[in-house]
Amino acid sequence: MADNSMILAALENDDELLFLLNTEEREKSVLHKVNIDALNDEQFRSMFRFQREDMTRLSCALRLPTKVVCENRTVCSGMQGLCILIRSLAYPSRLEDLSHVFGRSKAELSYICNTVLNLIDSEHGHLLENLNQSWLAHNQLDEMVDSVRRCDAPLSNCWGFIDGTVRPICRPQEKASF
Repeated sequence: MADNSMILAALENDDELLFLLNTEEREKSVLHKVNIDALNDEQFRSMFRFQREDMTRLSCALRLPTKVVCENRTVCSGMQGLCILIRSLAYPSRLEDLSHVFGRSKAELSYICNTVLNLIDSEHGHLLENLNQSWLAHNQLDEMVDSVRRCDAPLSNCWGFIDGTVRPICRPQEKASF
């Protein structure tokens, strides 16, 4: 179909349409889809920073549906949506880069990321509304500190990290002294 359109555009000397069709065809050929199931364990860990079985457990724990449908009708599996979200949260990451990995447009990836984030927030967001949670009790925090310490962390009382902590942190103001 695209070939017929290109021939017609060429015959009609429609340079603009010819250019657009050629650009669209080139963009489609650049995008390739990574088959998540075909990745070996080392590749999977390198791409997503999780073991495959841990990602499956995470998807179940987050109660993600098996099929994610975005408001623009983009569809993906729950596991693919989680992989796209995890990969997009890794630094450095841009939708442009992800489009080449997942074979989807930047718009689709954006919709998928936002939809998966909204699903997680609607299911678990209440856990972050109030810091008086049972899982933040003193004995739970001690357990988290021990877990971090077992990983040979240099801090002896660290239980969370800036990219994942639920405790508010203080950001120094301009010309603030410590």
